[in-house]
Amino acid sequence: MKKLIAMILCAAMLLSLAGCKQAPLETTEATTTIPAESTDAPATVLPVPTEAVPYAEAVAQLEAAGSVSLDLLITKYTTVAGDEFSEQSTQTLTYQGMGTEDLVIAMDEQMDFSVHTREEEEEDRPDPVSYKEVWGQGTVYAVLDDTYRFSEAVDAENAALRYTPVGLLNAGLYGSITTEDTAEGTLFTFAQPTAGESWAVPEEAELLEAAGTALINAGGTLEKMTYTVTYLYGTTEITLEAESSPMDTPLEVAIPADADAYTPISCIEALRMYISSMALMMQADAITSTGIESMFSQAAGVVRNQSTVVNLSGRKEDTAAKFEYGVYFMDYTTGKDEQYDLEETYIDGIYTSVEDDGLPVTDPGFTWEEIREYAIEEFVMGTVDPSFWQEVTGTDMGSVYFFEFTLNDSFGKAKQGDVCEMLWDDPSFLLNMSTKYVNKEVSCYLSVDKYTGLPVAAGFYYEGVHTIEGYGYPLTVQFDQSIEAPSKGAYKEITGEMPVEEAPENKATPVFYHVTGENGQEMWLLGTIHVGDERTAYLPQEIYDAFAASDALAIECDTKAFEEQVEEDEALSEEVSSMYFYAGISLKVMMEEETYNQAEKLLKAVGGYNMNMPYAKPYLWSSTIDDFYMRQGYQLHRDQGVEERLYTWAEELDKEIREVESSMFQLKMLTGFSKDLQIMMLEDSMEYSAQEYWESTMELYELWCAGDEAALREELSDEVDMTDWTEEEKTEYEESKHLIDEYNQAMSYDRNDGMLEKATEYLESGDVVFYAVGLAHLLNNVNGLVDTLQEAGYTVELVTYAG
Repeated sequence: MKKLIAMILCAAMLLSLAGCKQAPLETTEATTTIPAESTDAPATVLPVPTEAVPYAEAVAQLEAAGSVSLDLLITKYTTVAGDEFSEQSTQTLTYQGMGTEDLVIAMDEQMDFSVHTREEEEEDRPDPVSYKEVWGQGTVYAVLDDTYRFSEAVDAENAALRYTPVGLLNAGLYGSITTEDTAEGTLFTFAQPTAGESWAVPEEAELLEAAGTALINAGGTLEKMTYTVTYLYGTTEITLEAESSPMDTPLEVAIPADADAYTPISCIEALRMYISSMALMMQADAITSTGIESMFSQAAGVVRNQSTVVNLSGRKEDTAAKFEYGVYFMDYTTGKDEQYDLEETYIDGIYTSVEDDGLPVTDPGFTWEEIREYAIEEFVMGTVDPSFWQEVTGTDMGSVYFFEFTLNDSFGKAKQGDVCEMLWDDPSFLLNMSTKYVNKEVSCYLSVDKYTGLPVAAGFYYEGVHTIEGYGYPLTVQFDQSIEAPSKGAYKEITGEMPVEEAPENKATPVFYHVTGENGQEMWLLGTIHVGDERTAYLPQEIYDAFAASDALAIECDTKAFEEQVEEDEALSEEVSSMYFYAGISLKVMMEEETYNQAEKLLKAVGGYNMNMPYAKPYLWSSTIDDFYMRQGYQLHRDQGVEERLYTWAEELDKEIREVESSMFQLKMLTGFSKDLQIMMLEDSMEYSAQEYWESTMELYELWCAGDEAALREELSDEVDMTDWTEEEKTEYEESKHLIDEYNQAMSYDRNDGMLEKATEYLESGDVVFYAVGLAHLLNNVNGLVDTLQEAGYTVELVTYAG
């Protein structure tokens, strides 16, 4: 409940800043099938510069040979929010029968995920993963660790995109090609690229730098090629280094003779992405995982729900962790229920556990290796290894790849065994009592961040029926998990403190006002933004001085106090919970079936789905999706928002904290929007891409940091410029205008009136209040506080910073 409230209010406050964009609703396609090779485009045929003709001829010579085998070494470094992840692929790649209908392509690969831990002890490194593929006659055959075998129908055009080409370098992409004679032959150096190599760089990525070399011996034969490229993909910086050398004698390859032993699936990409995403996650310095499991057994007459939140920070001796478990158990045959809570922390080498409201128990006997292994077991709870896969489909959802799996009966039997062991200490308990057992549904899903390759969400659903004395007893288990890696909030969740933040090179200078009245009234007015980075920890001294001299801090709502109230007051907790949901009504009946199905898939893909969400109001769906979009930018975080900073400083100075509104007020407003408005907001979230979302938020944040009042007023204005709109866009806008008006009235105008009333109250109280609310409330063009306070007779002066 605590995290849900925080997420909802965070979304509310973000919207307070951004306002409603009032753009026409676009009807873009929400999902597309994952292409065979990411989003890479086919290599463009470009004219070969004169200087590169010998290189082009050497590549053509290899291709003309009909068969060629290459030794490849590809190393990829991915930097996400300051964390570096690495993976290395050592491949033997063979093209056999080039230029014929009998073309066969084989790849024998070792994937190593310990590149940046090579200096660690040998036993600390993960073992390389063996992966093999053979493509021929329209089918890819894949083998993982010589155990798991899968196949997929892939045509020749898509097959060509799957593998590194014979020539790493497209000579027409480079503005500078130079040659140098060496003892081994002629070395060609390719520089000043106009684009990245299509096999290495996604089409929508931003190229930062790239270069390559090719060594050709005296006989005109290609001996070695290299390619290094750095590009920005989303907010992720990726560097890829590749080396390729043709083998003297090509290998003989063939389509597997036991093709029938391969399980046919619809998305072979899932296999490699599963391997890579799990391995990359293990490299993260900080990870947060939230899992919700629900179990129902009619035979036992019980319902059991468990929530699990795990935060891990650090990799070795600096490891810190926090595990939070909440279990609800109900025996519906007797009506009795039980609640069990457990919190475990590991800080500075000391393990501490607290059960329910009991006293803390400490144990210094745990090592960081044991704690990290314990955490990792929780992080992979929602994933299902390939031994259970029966069918796999994949969908490109814009910023994530979403894989859906049908599982075999073995998984269902194993899962019902887990339940029986938990309830009866016997994994075969129900099977022994049953005359028949069937799996009705056994499925799972996995979502992978397109930009980073890291996992985002995972989950499974099992439903089986045991026939006992002629009656069918259903048993269901559902588990849904979200994963943040790297996590910007893990350290604070564990320790309660922010990690050390270095002073930024360019500090923020936000708009800050001094409000005074004719009778000596005084107030400080700061427009806040509810996410931030290290810049919010280093504000101008004038703000700190005003804050220290103030009698009280006034913020929109005190979520921390509200969370404590909800935890302590059962009636309030039930009231808050009921606000998020429709009583016994599924959202599915309120929306078009196709839209609902797409929304449900997206909600799972961003890690926001659980057993209760089908009954949740659309606003909860849209805010969950928007919250993921924000996190996927990896630049801003709500723990670094201005309110969080001010709240912490107020506590340190023992300063009174006042609420301008209240958490309950905001929750009632947000969940009380009309059904049509909430559905429109959900559809808007589905159509908005993650990159558009965090880019627009980042733009607002940069404006906030710059403190340009005129630019901020223009950005936050509710006025709509239809100059470049089509007639269709204008019509769509007019059709939805009543909903946009409903949103603006509740989110801005009514609240601004209330905030003005509070500001006047504080000014007339005789106290000097540091008044900090969302920036849009200050500068809104209709009734923003800066203008309305001036109209009320107060003097509002923009503070000039000395530095």
